[in-house]
Amino acid sequence: MKFINFSLFILLLNNPLNCTCVYNVNTDYYNFDTIFRAEVLSVSYLNSNKYNQKAKLKITKVYKGNPTSTIITVEGGCSTPKLISNKEWIFFTSNKNNTQTLKSCNPSIRLYPKSFIENQPKRLKISKLRLERNLKLLDSLSRN
Repeated sequence: MKFINFSLFILLLNNPLNCTCVYNVNTDYYNFDTIFRAEVLSVSYLNSNKYNQKAKLKITKVYKGNPTSTIITVEGGCSTPKLISNKEWIFFTSNKNNTQTLKSCNPSIRLYPKSFIENQPKRLKISKLRLERNLKLLDSLSRN
């Protein structure tokens, strides 16, 4: 019985659906090549995986690096941003072969609340305060 419990515990720990991503704007600022604010203009899928997307962007503010108007999401799964047209983000990207990419556990920040948060005033207020704090921190880090 102990073996079965231990085996289940190990399976749960190694389950690819388990996701533990820790974000800290201060640390993440130094770990990514490019950080910028942009509106997603259009999105296309690179294959049947719903997370492998290519998006055209309208860049509105640069915090770090030299962003391009195209971004690719790869390695979908744990906290990979799901891009939607006409929505704004603060993107944290890595540059690989002259391509801006978003990978799993990406700290990009949506500038709009998730739909389930919009209907909960207390959660919406907390979400807005967190966003405000992160934007101020990014402004401060980009000036230094």
